[in-house]
Amino acid sequence: MKKKTKDKRVLSSSDLKRVNDTLKLSFKNIIYKTSNSYHTIEIYNTPNKRIFSMDRAFSSGIDIESGQSFFKYIQEIKQKIIDSKSKHILIIWAAGFTLPNELSEIDSIESIDVIDIDKDLKDISEKYFLQRKLSNNIGYIHIPSMWGVDDKVDFFDILPVKMNAFKSTDALIIDVRDNGGGRRDILARMAPYFLAPEAKPWVANVARIRADQTLDEDISSMQY
Repeated sequence: MKKKTKDKRVLSSSDLKRVNDTLKLSFKNIIYKTSNSYHTIEIYNTPNKRIFSMDRAFSSGIDIESGQSFFKYIQEIKQKIIDSKSKHILIIWAAGFTLPNELSEIDSIESIDVIDIDKDLKDISEKYFLQRKLSNNIGYIHIPSMWGVDDKVDFFDILPVKMNAFKSTDALIIDVRDNGGGRRDILARMAPYFLAPEAKPWVANVARIRADQTLDEDISSMQY
């Protein structure tokens, strides 16, 4: 039996209680709340801290005076990026944009690309959570359907032109709202822009089922 390990990217119930007990959060602390087809977002304010909550889970928190995150997992990720001396950073799922905000202050980092399905998230974070403007140099691409190359659509001809133009942007939003899924051709065409030349994308079709079997290794159908 494999030993279960704690995922440090997700706050445990005890961590959540500690944050809540420390900051004494309540509904009266909410300065902004909204719901859309992706998330329910709540932003809490205290005299010296601000918390970003997504779908009733604390995603990030900043010290108001310094603007730096006090969430340990964000601090650890930031330090690992600094230690790696990477110049080009890709962040998938931006939450409160805390990490892009802090990494943008490091001179050695040349570019930061951010991918999130919610195109409104950056504006919300800037106005209510970070309460400061990030760069307006944001790329945007809309994928309304997962076409195949034999569907004869212009998307596959336009994609290289757009992705080349996005090289100079500070972030990229890939909008897949109302996309019902379909073929994997678009994933195969887009993956090389975000992966090392020798890397191959891995694709997983995920479903929740009732079964006694435990999947503890990758299976061949996940490799594209």
